[in-house]
Amino acid sequence: MSYNLNSNYWRLVAQANTGKGLGKTFYVTAVTGTTADMLQDLFTPDFDWVTRVYSTITLALAATVADRGDTIVIAPDYTTAITDAELTTAGTNWVEIVYASGTDGWTQIAVTESKALPATTTWDLFNVVWLVEITSIIGVVTTVIETQACNLKLSTVSNSATTDICADLDISADAAQSRFSITWTFANALINTAKWVPVAIQATSIVAQEGTIIATTSATNTWEVRWQVQYRPLTAWARIYAA
Repeated sequence: MSYNLNSNYWRLVAQANTGKGLGKTFYVTAVTGTTADMLQDLFTPDFDWVTRVYSTITLALAATVADRGDTIVIAPDYTTAITDAELTTAGTNWVEIVYASGTDGWTQIAVTESKALPATTTWDLFNVVWLVEITSIIGVVTTVIETQACNLKLSTVSNSATTDICADLDISADAAQSRFSITWTFANALINTAKWVPVAIQATSIVAQEGTIIATTSATNTWEVRWQVQYRPLTAWARIYAA
């Protein structure tokens, strides 16, 4: 059987066979179906006799080796949402997860687990390695925020220097599934957008150096939020992963 490797999807699959890092490339697809059959035909066990096609992200992650630069490609027929645990494992072990959607794969995404609010303090959201261009940061409220005055802001920390990338926002009683975002004008406050309302794209991006992205609160409120950062590596080995 032959496949059209010039189509958007199969061209990406062919390119992905070598991996985007120095490690191995693995594939996640549905258990059965046309795509699953084609992937099984194209990507048999490699020269180390390591299976390359799996039915879940968890199984594919188990086949990776930490810090080798492995890649996991998600086929279009795989519709199960990635879990917090899978995202954390991938970020910690430097495993890149990409979607076979015909894109070039340069833009990357790092996601945290749903994090509880700390008590009047700062907490680390993401670790930044080397040099990256950050194009967006979005926090999705997963547990409604307690009704009590509490300011929230985001900052970067690099070489012990802290830079606020937005001003404080009072987040008292912000609803579940509302979203936090920033404008990249550092003097502007953090934004909260209601569920179902589109979030405006940031007008500019920033270049961040090695360090951390943190959040700071001014009171002890009960709530949880899941954070996502979209970025582009600017140097070899650059990445962002959940802290």
